[in-house]
Amino acid sequence: MARVLVTRAADQAEETARRLLERGHVPVIAPLRRVDRLVDKLDGAVPGRIVVTSANALKEIAIPPGWLAASVLAVGEATALAARSAGFTKVAAAGGDARSAASLLLEGGLSPEPVVFLAGSPRKPDFEAMLEAAGQAVRVVEIYRMVENTALPAAVLDEFAAGSLDAVLHFSAESAATFVKALALAGLPLGASATRHVALSEDAARPLIEAGLSRSAFLVAPCPTQEALLDLLGPLQG
Repeated sequence: MARVLVTRAADQAEETARRLLERGHVPVIAPLRRVDRLVDKLDGAVPGRIVVTSANALKEIAIPPGWLAASVLAVGEATALAARSAGFTKVAAAGGDARSAASLLLEGGLSPEPVVFLAGSPRKPDFEAMLEAAGQAVRVVEIYRMVENTALPAAVLDEFAAGSLDAVLHFSAESAATFVKALALAGLPLGASATRHVALSEDAARPLIEAGLSRSAFLVAPCPTQEALLDLLGPLQG
């Protein structure tokens, strides 16, 4: 059993906490990012193809019935599940990151109409750049904005002081960078924040490396999925 810090936005943190509890771990939730909605409904011409790189783009949004006939490419299985839950019926999942989603979409050939990208902000340019370099037009619809919150709760600061945290989960480079900032603002050393850090990908681990964390102090999931990340904490309990 491990005490695990989860710094994702609140709704995502709750889902991760549930999975941690199922595995016999103790989640400690401290959201360091929040989701601000920019769009509450989709409109415009019905697209033939839609790409979604985060389940956040499909939450609390009205989707016209005509859009549900579009082919949806999700960045991974969790986002694909969110697309199906939203009512889309033609859904495929890529390998877990934006670059794999772009590669999979391009395997299907170019389309004369723009691919609609339901996106967040800020984001890396990889997906759009790959498609545009291949000659595929993209129409970006920014659905939400991720906002930093670098104030760690007092209870979490107490956990750091007591040395009671066994692990910190890092799901993205952005959230890891926010964590590094939050520790700096609290005057806490990164190396002493937990026994180990567990990152979804090498990209998610990058801010930890840049902040001076030793390679021996963190693990990287073998594939960019939540289950692979949680597997690094140890075997399922019971």
